[in-house]
Amino acid sequence: MIWAADIMVNRYITTNPAVMPLTCVFHTDAEMLHNSKIACLLHSREVKEKRAMEKAVVDYRHQYQQPQCQSDYDLSDPHRCGNTDPGDAQMMLPGLLGEDPHSESRGRRQREQQREWLLQQQGEQAAERQRQTLEEQRYDLSRTYMEKKALQLEGIEMERRRAETVATKEFNLAKVSHSGNHTVT
Repeated sequence: MIWAADIMVNRYITTNPAVMPLTCVFHTDAEMLHNSKIACLLHSREVKEKRAMEKAVVDYRHQYQQPQCQSDYDLSDPHRCGNTDPGDAQMMLPGLLGEDPHSESRGRRQREQQREWLLQQQGEQAAERQRQTLEEQRYDLSRTYMEKKALQLEGIEMERRRAETVATKEFNLAKVSHSGNHTVT
């Protein structure tokens, strides 16, 4: 489809030599005709895709969104789908909309439960503190036992070294005195 404005622009360009260097900006009639055909094809393709998408949505609704699946479908009367009379509708409970008549008892139960949880947590924390205290006491007892044992072993080692030193000294003295007796005779 060739537009009248395109034809007029092309005639103006060809008749005015001062505008001729600008012809590289404009397309020839054949190029414009080709581009118009491509635009028409793309437009028709978009229209077809849109129709196909709409048809797919309608098919989906018919297949998967049956009246039986809707929330206002009445199982006791399947022919009455969402057509409820105001007299058949469930009456609202007296009181303000959103008011909970059992809020006080529920609040008491929740406070009682929170108090029980608090007592349970306090008991668990006390038991944990007692366990840590006993563990620290056991560690202290173990450490003091190990220190006493180390001191006892150190004392035994010192006594053994003293005894060894004394024995070595006596041996050396005996050896010297024995070797001194041989040289005098």
